[in-house]
Amino acid sequence: MQSATDEKIHQCNLDYSSQRLIRGNRQLRYTGVSKHLKGLHRAAADVTKVRTYSCHSNEDAPSYETLLYHVKDKVAYITLNRPEHLNAINSQMPGEIQSAVKRANVDDNVKVIILGGSGRAFCAGYDLKMSAENERGEINIGNQKMPWDPLEDFRALDYCTKAFMSLWHSYKPTIAKVHGYGIAGGSDIALCADMVIMAENAKIGYPPARVWGCPTTAMWTFRVGPEKAKRMMLTGDLITGKEAAEMGLVLEVAEQMGLFQAQRLATLLDGMTRHSPEGVAFQKYAMEHGFKKAVKLRDSGEMDWTEEADKHGRE
Repeated sequence: MQSATDEKIHQCNLDYSSQRLIRGNRQLRYTGVSKHLKGLHRAAADVTKVRTYSCHSNEDAPSYETLLYHVKDKVAYITLNRPEHLNAINSQMPGEIQSAVKRANVDDNVKVIILGGSGRAFCAGYDLKMSAENERGEINIGNQKMPWDPLEDFRALDYCTKAFMSLWHSYKPTIAKVHGYGIAGGSDIALCADMVIMAENAKIGYPPARVWGCPTTAMWTFRVGPEKAKRMMLTGDLITGKEAAEMGLVLEVAEQMGLFQAQRLATLLDGMTRHSPEGVAFQKYAMEHGFKKAVKLRDSGEMDWTEEADKHGRE
């Protein structure tokens, strides 16, 4: 059953949020990003400080400013948690995503990672407010440091790209569940997951391509090929979850109330990360009882092969 909170998330009207996003994209024509990049530079300098956390104790577990992390039924849930900003990406978020993925990977109790967003959207892209507006809410003009240094941009965005790609390089399967908006940098994050499940009415796209910028992870091209990727990048259009699934950009679309399919899929994928020890247990059972009986037992679903593997491990 879906919680009342999730029901409200998927039923809410996002027209106001959509207008804010459109205005934000227009502001990009007049604003620099040096202030935002400086924050990313500081975060990039700390990226090598990510520690390896004990998989048996929470004593060294980190605290996060931009996301929530918890483990339940062998699934690690990473939830982007800046709902008042539609989970827009600030300088801390990329490194915290990378840290959370690493934390899940070293935890023996975790078999699958699910990434989602709190509030009305998955992620509305980079938080441009801190670089586009001053304290009075007025548009900053001319705050780009000159002469422009392309390597400064590269260092900052390379840090973000590598942090997002930790989802793709994860040892354990990663699933992104997208509701509301997964646009601009938010689409970069979502498409780095092994699989993406979108709400039927959710929107994904890269509208910054209309003024400047392109997806730094290049996952659009990887997922749908150059022709369809060009169609999205040259227009900057947003498409629905249904259209994204038809295009092959995401694995499947769920009805407004059906995003918990992602969790059911995670349960199935649990076996993928456990197949090596279970495979050994299956072989040993086949040697002791015969291959035909082993296959029949495997197909019946009556044997807990993890328990069987643990039993052999204790012998």
